[in-house]
Amino acid sequence: MSGTRTGGEALIDLLEANGVEVVFGIPGVHTVELYRGLAGSTIRHVTPRH
Repeated sequence: MSGTRTGGEALIDLLEANGVEVVFGIPGVHTVELYRGLAGSTIRHVTPRH
């Protein structure tokens, strides 16, 4: 379907609209849609490590 957005894309749009520049997280099966939304975003992602 053309024109439909995922929940991850909608979340990224909201984060950008609220001035978020950086997010921290660990990619995984439960967050895959969020990371797909980040692909076309200006938001920088940082993967935390120990």
